[in-house]
Amino acid sequence: MVSATPAAAFTVHPNGRWDLVRLRQRYLKPGWPLAALFTGYPLWWALGVSELMFLVATALMALELARRRQILVPALFGVWVLFFLWTFTGPLVAQVAAPGTVPDVQLSRYFTWAYRMTFFVVATVALVYVCSLRLTARRLARILSVMFLVVVAGGWLGVVAPRLSFPSVTELLLPHRLLSVPFIYDQVHPTPAELQDYLGRSNARPSAPFSYANVWGDNYATLLPFFVRAWVTEGSLRRRVVGSLVLLVSVVPVVYSLNRGLWAVLIVLAFFVAVRGLVAGRVRMLAGVLAVVVLVTGLVLATPLQGKIEAKFTGHNSNEGRTNLSSLALVDAAKTSPVVGFGATRRVQGSFQSIAQGATASCPHCTPPAVGTQGWLWTVIFAYGLGGALLFVGFFVYQFGRNVARWRTADDTMNLAVLLVFLFTMPVYGFDYSTLVPVMVAVALLNLGRGSGGATSLRAYRSLLTGCCRSMLALLLAGVAVGGAVGLLSKPTFQATATVEIPLNHVDPGDVGRLLTMDEVAQVAKGTLVTGSVARSVGESQAQVARSLTVSALPNTRILNLTYTDHSITGARTGATLAVRALLAQQRRQLSLQRSREVQLLSQRGDNLAASVLEVRSKARHAGRSAALSAMQLRDLKAESAHVTTELVRAETASVDPGRSTGHVRVRRDIDGVMVAIASGAALGITAGLVWGLWWVPRRRRLGTPVRHRDAGEIRVLAIVDGFDSADPRDAVSLRELEQLVARERPAACVALDSFPESRHLAGRLATRTGLGQGASGERRASAEGGAVVVASTRTRVGRAAPAIRRLVASSIEIRGLVLVRPGRTGRDEQRPAKPPGLRRGGRRPVMRRAGR
Repeated sequence: MVSATPAAAFTVHPNGRWDLVRLRQRYLKPGWPLAALFTGYPLWWALGVSELMFLVATALMALELARRRQILVPALFGVWVLFFLWTFTGPLVAQVAAPGTVPDVQLSRYFTWAYRMTFFVVATVALVYVCSLRLTARRLARILSVMFLVVVAGGWLGVVAPRLSFPSVTELLLPHRLLSVPFIYDQVHPTPAELQDYLGRSNARPSAPFSYANVWGDNYATLLPFFVRAWVTEGSLRRRVVGSLVLLVSVVPVVYSLNRGLWAVLIVLAFFVAVRGLVAGRVRMLAGVLAVVVLVTGLVLATPLQGKIEAKFTGHNSNEGRTNLSSLALVDAAKTSPVVGFGATRRVQGSFQSIAQGATASCPHCTPPAVGTQGWLWTVIFAYGLGGALLFVGFFVYQFGRNVARWRTADDTMNLAVLLVFLFTMPVYGFDYSTLVPVMVAVALLNLGRGSGGATSLRAYRSLLTGCCRSMLALLLAGVAVGGAVGLLSKPTFQATATVEIPLNHVDPGDVGRLLTMDEVAQVAKGTLVTGSVARSVGESQAQVARSLTVSALPNTRILNLTYTDHSITGARTGATLAVRALLAQQRRQLSLQRSREVQLLSQRGDNLAASVLEVRSKARHAGRSAALSAMQLRDLKAESAHVTTELVRAETASVDPGRSTGHVRVRRDIDGVMVAIASGAALGITAGLVWGLWWVPRRRRLGTPVRHRDAGEIRVLAIVDGFDSADPRDAVSLRELEQLVARERPAACVALDSFPESRHLAGRLATRTGLGQGASGERRASAEGGAVVVASTRTRVGRAAPAIRRLVASSIEIRGLVLVRPGRTGRDEQRPAKPPGLRRGGRRPVMRRAGR
C-alpha cells in the first residue's frame, strides 16, 4: 500500500514546481524559525554560526510577516519605534571624542554601530512575529525550555572539560586576518569555559554554548522562568520530576560560573515568586519556593561549592573596574553629548591606574574594557545618550508596570519574571541576541489576550504616522538646520597636538633606580607651574589654560601628547608649543635641582664617613681598643665610603635631559560640537514632530485615529465624508475617490452599522458602485471571502453600534475600516449647502470625538 502523505503534503504544478506553501503549512508549525533557532543551538555553536543564525531566523520571520494581511504590535510600540529611529543618529557622532578615551578616528566604530543595530532589528522582528502569529505561551515556553537545557548541559561541559577546544567549520573557512581580531575569534571558536587568572590561580568559568561566562549566566536567568513553566508547573508527574532534577543539578555550574549577578538575580526571582504566592494566597507556590531555597542552601553548605562562593567574595572582583567604566560612561554622555550619546563604544585612555598602561603579552588584561560596555544600561546611555536611554528603559518599565496590575495567570508570572530579570541585570550584563529575543517574547505574550489594552494592529500606527509625517519631516529638517546653525555659527574650535618623548631618567634622590613615570610627567604638565607659564604668555587665566590643555600618552611607551584647544589656529598652535616648552623647562629645572640635592647629600655623607674613619683610628690608638675590632669598623666604613663615592660620581654625571619634542605641531578643526548639535537636533526634531502630530494637533485635524471597541479591538477610521447627492458632479468625483479608498482595503462587503439614513444610503451606494455585498447577503459573503468596510453616521456612538459590531465579530468578519458620514444631504431633494461637499482624507481627516472616547 502506497502512503498518500506526500500527495497530501504538497502538489506539483503543471510547470513542475512544488507547492511549498502547502508543504510549509503541513510540516512547519507557527513559530518554526524560533524552534529551529533555539533547539538547534548546539549545532550552530559547534559550527561557529550561532550569531549568524539569529539573523537568518529574523529574515525568515520577516518573510512570514510580509505574507500576512494583519500585523499586530504591542502597546506603546511607538516608543520602541522612536528609540529605533533615535539610534540612527549614531553615525553622525561615531567619531566624536569622549573625555577619558583614546582621541583617534576609527572606522571600526561604524561597524560597531551597525552590529548593535542588528540587535534591535532582531528584537523588533521577534516581537512583532510573536504578536502577529498569536503564538501560545505554552509553545514558546517549551521552545525556550529546550534552550535552557542546552545552557545547563553547556555549563556542565565547562565544569567537566573546561579546556576542551576544537575549531569550528567557520573558523577553518575564515582568513587568518579576521581570526586575529579577538572578538571575531571568540564568536567562531567554541570553548566550554572562559579561563581567567584570579583567586591565586587559573579558574575556568562555564560559558558553553556562548563565548563568555557572563552571557551564560544571563541566559540561565532569562530562560529559567520558561523552563519552570514548561517542566515544573505543568505536565505529567514524570516531566515535573525530571524538571526538578535538572534544576537541582544546574546548581553546580551556577556556582562554578562565579557569577555574582546571576546569584543575586536568582534571589530576586525567588523573592518575587514568594511575594506573588503570598499575595495571591497560593500556599503551594510559596511552599515550593521555600523548599527550593532550603534545598539549594543545604546543597551548597554540604559540598565544596561553599568554598567557591566564599573565594569569589573575598578574592579578586571586578567591582572597581565596573564602577569606573559606568561612571566614565555616564559623565561623558552627560557632559559632552547628553541627547544622542556617541554612537559606539570607545577605548579607555590607558587604564584607571596609569595613562600609559596597556595590554602586553605578560599582562593581557591591563587594558580595561571599552567605555559603554559591561551592561545594557551603560551601553545605551553612552551610545544613544540620556534621551535614548529614557526611551529604551521606559518601554520595558512600562511593559512590566502595566502588566503587574493585571497579574492573573501562571503565564503572566513567567513573563513578568523574565522582564524582572532583564530590568535587574540591565546595569550588569551586556548585549546578546539569545537574551534579548526571550525578553521580547515575554513582552509579546504579555500583550496578547489583553483586548484593547494589549496588541493592536500595525495599521493604526501606520495611519497615525501618515497623519503626522509632514510635521515629523518638517521638524526633523528644522532640528538639523537649527543644530547645524548653532554649531557653525558658534566660534570655531581648533586643537593643536604636540608630542614629547620622555627619556629614562633616574630622578629620585632616595631611590636612584626609580624611573620617572608618565603619570608624574602628566601631573607636571597639568600643574600650576606649566599652566601659569602658558597663561602669562598667551594672556589667559590659569584656569582657562588648564581647561584647554589635555594630556594623553601612547600605551606602553614614553610618548606624551599635549593637546591645546583654542578658537584660532594660531592660538591653538601657540598654546601647544608653549605648553611643551614650559614642560621641558620645568622638567629640566626639576631634574637639575634634584641632581644638585642628590650630589649635596652624597657629598655630605662622604664627608661624614671620612670623619668617622679618622675618629675610629684616633680612638683605637689612644684608648687601647682591640686591633681586630678597629680593623672591622674601618673596613665597613671604607666600603661604605667607596659606595658613596661611586654614587656621587654617577649623580654628578647624570643627565638632566627632560626630553625632546618630536615632529611638528598637528592642528585640526574640532567639529565634534557641530556633529553633536546636528545629531541632537535631528533626534529632538523627529520626536517633536511625532509629539506634535499625535497629541498637540487638534483631534478634529488628526488622521487614522482608531476607534476602540471591546469586541473588535481597534477599528481604523478610513475617512469622514459629507452626505452625497448623485446629481452633483462634484459629489461623483468625491464618491470615486471614496471608492478607490475602500477598494484598497479589498473588502468583500460594505455594511451599515446603524439605521441612520446617511449611513444606510452611503453603504448602499458603495455596495452598488463597487460590486460589494450589502445587508445579510453581504455579511455571508464577507464571512466566506474576506472582511468588510463598515459605514456609520457621526451621530452614532460606538456604544450604540455595539450589537452590530458584535454580530460581525461573531460571524468571523474582519472589519477592514470605518467610514464616517456626516448627516445632512442624503438625497437630491435636500437643500444644497453653500460649501461643496467632499471627502477628507490624508493628513486632514476630522475624527468623531464621541467615537474616540
